[in-house]
Amino acid sequence: MIKAKDAPVIAEAAMNPDIYSLFDEPHADNEYTYPHNIGVGIIATYLGMKLGLSKEKLSALTLAAMLHDMGKTRISDNIVEKPGKPNEAEYEDMKRHAIYGYE
Repeated sequence: MIKAKDAPVIAEAAMNPDIYSLFDEPHADNEYTYPHNIGVGIIATYLGMKLGLSKEKLSALTLAAMLHDMGKTRISDNIVEKPGKPNEAEYEDMKRHAIYGYE
């Protein structure tokens, strides 16, 4: 459970004015991706605090976690939003999202 004393780290990440513009595209594309990325950021922050990371490393971890799926913006909406299991070609394309995010 995240405690009140931990909130400043999350609040600090939220104070970065550039972070919100980075979420515009995935939020517009997909209603799942945006809350998922926020949730991953919160969980990563919590784990980083449990590991005793410095404030600087914790901020970097939080930002990286929240942006981990950014590469999905380069994957076709038909694949990202497809209900059910993707076929082999779609799955291979989806796996590229990590490379696209790195780029």
